[in-house]
Formats: sequence, structure tokens, C-alpha cells
Amino acid sequence: MTTTENSKERLGSLIAFATLIGLVILVKLPWTQSLWLDETISIWISQESGKEVFFRSLEFQGQSPLYFFIPWFIQRLGLHNEFWLRLPSVVSVAASLWLLHRIARLYFLPSVALFTVVCFAALDPVQVAALSARPYALALLFSMSTLYAWLCWFQNPSNYRLALCAISGCLMFYAHYLFAAVLGVLTVLSFFMYPEAMKKFWKSWITTWFIMLVLMIPGIVHLFGLWADRRQLSFSASPSIFDFIQGLVPVYFMVYGIMAFLLVLIMGYGRGLHFPGYKYGRPHLIWIGLGSGLVGMFLFSVLSDAPLFLARLYLWYYIGFALLCGYVVARISPQPFRNLAIVVIFGFIFFRESLRIWHGEFWREEIARVSAEEQESPILFYSGLIEAEQLGSPYLASSLIDYLRSPLAAYPIPNPIVDLPGEYQTKESQRYWLNEIVPLLGRLESGTVIAYRRKIPNTDESTIERITKKLEALGFSVDSLSPKNSVVQRLKFSPSRAP
Repeated sequence: MTTTENSKERLGSLIAFATLIGLVILVKLPWTQSLWLDETISIWISQESGKEVFFRSLEFQGQSPLYFFIPWFIQRLGLHNEFWLRLPSVVSVAASLWLLHRIARLYFLPSVALFTVVCFAALDPVQVAALSARPYALALLFSMSTLYAWLCWFQNPSNYRLALCAISGCLMFYAHYLFAAVLGVLTVLSFFMYPEAMKKFWKSWITTWFIMLVLMIPGIVHLFGLWADRRQLSFSASPSIFDFIQGLVPVYFMVYGIMAFLLVLIMGYGRGLHFPGYKYGRPHLIWIGLGSGLVGMFLFSVLSDAPLFLARLYLWYYIGFALLCGYVVARISPQPFRNLAIVVIFGFIFFRESLRIWHGEFWREEIARVSAEEQESPILFYSGLIEAEQLGSPYLASSLIDYLRSPLAAYPIPNPIVDLPGEYQTKESQRYWLNEIVPLLGRLESGTVIAYRRKIPNTDESTIERITKKLEALGFSVDSLSPKNSVVQRLKFSPSRAP
């Protein structure tokens, strides 16, 4: 067998291993698991007319309606199953993987390009995006296409490629506003990675970027309007330095890399192992650029009163991280030791994916159990949305009530619904409890609560604990009928028995 044939044989083995990993990921994905809270919001937004989709997405999601017309169209076809609602995100991630392979092939050998794609597919935020009826996977796809068109233009400038870059950039922005960080990164990288091309084609580049900026003006105006409500739109705690490190390099990939590197060092000692300089481009600069964007988002979340440091909101960063993984492995020489590192990391990924257990929010199951009881008494309901603290406000819009009941749009319930706050940290929510809930509870001998568990900011309590305490203070005994660690809890309350 010739050297070329040996290389093909090794590549064939890596393709087989990568395919096996892909199959494990696909099999383990919870395709038909109950929708989680934000997914039910997508369903609520897209259930009515196209006009309602437009206004609901702007008002209640702080995003353009671009993505939400996709589930709207799916539901118009009569497809309401979780599988069909999530399928567009799965397809978007699959297309993103294909584009990432094209990007990686601009820099790496086929084996390393394949390795880059597998690393990206094995990242938790990528898999979560794939299984979410939310805009993140679509925004990721347009991020990938924007980066690919940008790279292709600098390698072979043409108006066609520049136009594709601009169109993809606009679609990325309107898929999710926060993904516009990619455009800022590419603007800076243009001058650092391709200074000669920028000197030659700067007029075309500036003209295209200006047109793109003009096309994004409606979204930018919307963003300025959202700034006044930033506290209401912020739903995460201020991140710690550990959160930043975990976002920059996920712990499990640290383990993969350290173990593979140690094994390669041991096996390659005295056998010609070396790490030559890389002469096929500078893909690590893309990681540095996107990593700088991640640093900016972290600092914004720490210093502002609107922390947004969540993996799904900086999903674009992991494009650079995957390219960094490929760059590090590509510098291992000779090839047998490079392949050893790839196989070891593939092995760790396969092992972790085989043992993966997905934990969902079981709205469907808990609501179905309540419906099966065939009781006509009201259900006290808390969806977990922070806007529930506005209950009791004299300016409360009826549309907000519908929004607070988003899970019930996906999984209807026949009983009358009484909305609950979860935190009781505002005057409105406290007044609502005293004026609306307490009199109602005085007329009920027993009842059911469906509530979402989340930590109350600046306290050690969860919303479930807070609701339970308030019911117990009125003389009720409260029992949970859901698994202890379940995010969605079904509570039964009844008068306390004397000891």
C-alpha cells in the first residue's frame, strides 16, 4: 500500500469514527421531549396571524420576527409535534456543520477539518441550539455563512462574494440581534488578517458595510428602544470569572485536550514528535477575534445592569473555538501523532455522548396529569417569566397575561387559570397576592399549583420555596407531586391538619 493509500485508509477510519459519534449524538437527542419555557414562547408568538407574529416578537421577545415566521408556517401546515417544531433548528445546525467544514478546509487537511467539525458538534451549547425551537440555530447558520463569505472574498475578491457576506450579515442580525457581535469582530479582523487586500479594495468593503448598516437601521432603532427595558429583558445573574473560563474553554474540552496532549508526548518522546510553525493561514486569529467579542460580552454583563452572558447568546464564539481546536491539532507533526491525538479526543467525545442524559422541563407531562384529574377548580399557575412580577399593576395589558401563560399555548388545560407571581419582590406582586390570591384561597378548600422553579435573585430561595411558604402562612399544607429536582413542579395544597 502506497503512502497515499495509507493516508486514505487513516482518513477513512476517522470518517467512520466521526460518523459513529454523529449517530450517537442524533440518537441521544431528545427529539420529542416536552418543550422548555422559551420554546413555548415561540409557539405562543407564532400561533396567531402573521401580523400577531410580527408584533409579539418585537414586544415580548425584543427580537425581529424573522425566525418566528418559521414555526408559524409549520403550524399552518398542521404540524404541532415537538419534532417538527424543532426540525428547522436541527437543519440549521447541520448546515452550519457543512459550512464549518468548508471554512476548515481553507486552512486544514481533510482529517483536521473533520476533527474541527466533530469538536463543534460535541459542544453542549451547539446541541442545545439544535434541539430548541428558538432563533439561536438560525442565527448560528447565518454567522457561519457570513464568516465563510468573508473569508472567500478576501481569498478571491468579487462583488458576488461581498454581496453574499452582506446579505448573510443582515440575516444574522435579524435572526438574533446579539449575533451582530460577529460583524464587529470581522470588521477588526479585516485590517489585521488582510491588510494588503484592504488597501486595494477598501472602497468596495466600506460601501458594502455601509449598505449593510443602512439595512440594519430598523433593528438598531428597535435595540435603542429596548435599552429602556433592559432590566426586564435581562434574565441571568451577573457572571463570575468561572463562568467566563467555562465559556472560553469548556471544562470537558480541557480534559480532552490535556489527556490527548500527554499521551502524544509520551508516545512521541524520542520519535520525532515536534510542533512546527503553521504556514497555511492564521485560523487562530478568528478565535482571538471572536474571543475578544466574548470578553466584551462578559465585561458588559458584569458592569451593566443587564447581564446577558449565556452560552446560547454567544454561540457564535464557538466557531472560533472549533477552529482553534483544529489549529492546535494541525501543528502536531508527524501525521501519526496528529491522528493519535484526533482518535483520543474522538474517543472521549464518543464516551461522553454515549452517557449523556438530557434533563428537560416537563410542562407537557405535568399539565397532562392535571388535565387527567378532571377537576373544575382553578389552577394557580406560575410560568417562571419575570414579567409575572407586574401582576397587580393597574397598567397591566391583557396581552401580557397571554404571554405569561405561554406554556399553556403549547399544552392547553381545561381548568380556569389564576396567574401567580413567583418572587413577590415588587409592590405590585405583593398587592396582587393580598387583593386577588388571598381572597380566592379563602374560598378554596384545596387546589393545585403548577409552577416553574428558578432561583430568586439576591436570595437563597427558589420560586417554589417562596410560593410554598406563602401558602403555608395561610394555613395550607403543601405537597409536591413532582420529582424533587424537576424544574416544573406540581403542588397540591390543602388545609393543615392539627397535630
